[in-house]
Amino acid sequence: MSQPSVLHDTFNERQLLIYLPDGYADSDQRYPVVYLQDSGDLIEPNDSDTLLKVRELTAKGELPGMIFVGVASFDRNDEYTPFVSPNVFEPGKMFGGNASVYARFLANELKPYIDSKLRTLPDREHTGIMGFSFGGLISVYTAFAYPDFFGRIGSFSGSFWFPGIIEWLEQLPHPPDRPAPLHEPGTCRRCRPHERTTVDGAQQQKGV
Repeated sequence: MSQPSVLHDTFNERQLLIYLPDGYADSDQRYPVVYLQDSGDLIEPNDSDTLLKVRELTAKGELPGMIFVGVASFDRNDEYTPFVSPNVFEPGKMFGGNASVYARFLANELKPYIDSKLRTLPDREHTGIMGFSFGGLISVYTAFAYPDFFGRIGSFSGSFWFPGIIEWLEQLPHPPDRPAPLHEPGTCRRCRPHERTTVDGAQQQKGV
């Protein structure tokens, strides 16, 4: 299979890594979009065969063609955390708790930019958001904070041990069309090395 079509872009000083579906340049078709945290590490071709599998399933007609937008983080401990809290990985430091600012950027700035730049299907049913560890946490947070924008969520080993997140989710209204997150518990193979033990231990303690 040929190399994937990749665009490198910058928006508001933030680096974007955009994977276009096969055949994008040869048609006028519009496509679903999935926004990926951590620059799209989950589908980085040098680290996994995930993107290859997606392309193979698309070629077979088992998946629709999709645009993936990898979004770089300025500081994931700051942007991906919903509330200010002591940093369990670096004693003496704090998690920044600026998830609301980052989520607003994704919904109100980045998404309109991508929808204007590329041939997307902009409705919520065709817009997803996905990440692992803290990236999974911020993906769920963003989709639940902006349910009219994001209708699909992928959270892989999401950091639901984070203080206050379960209580925040429980107090939200739950209309029938609110997206349900896909959460993959267990060992976080994609976590940063210093996160893995803490994340897995917290999951076991909380039964996540």
